[in-house]
Amino acid sequence: DSIYSTKFNKVEVNVLASTASDRNIVLYDVRQKTPIKKIVMKMATNALCWNPMQAFLFVTANEDHNCYTFDMRHLDHALTIHQDHVSAVMSVDYSPTGLEFTSGSYDRTVRIFGADDG
Repeated sequence: DSIYSTKFNKVEVNVLASTASDRNIVLYDVRQKTPIKKIVMKMATNALCWNPMQAFLFVTANEDHNCYTFDMRHLDHALTIHQDHVSAVMSVDYSPTGLEFTSGSYDRTVRIFGADDG
């Protein structure tokens, strides 16, 4: 399976996450030999970005037209589902304050979401 993206956590510097074509989001601790957590989404996740101010939170860009915010300590469900695109979301990035993030989609739009807005 192909890896779509990898990102180190800027605060928890030993933690990184990857997204892959097999719909997995995998969290790793570089001090360990095996992944620490894994999520299988319904559709592929294209990108991921860590919140620069809240070390345990990350947002994902998904093929199902949505972005998802997760807490790496509780991966059984997304904290927030951000909806507004009408095509696959391809990229996400947090602002330096961590209060909002942007997303880019195949629908040729860029959206700005509040980090806590659904």
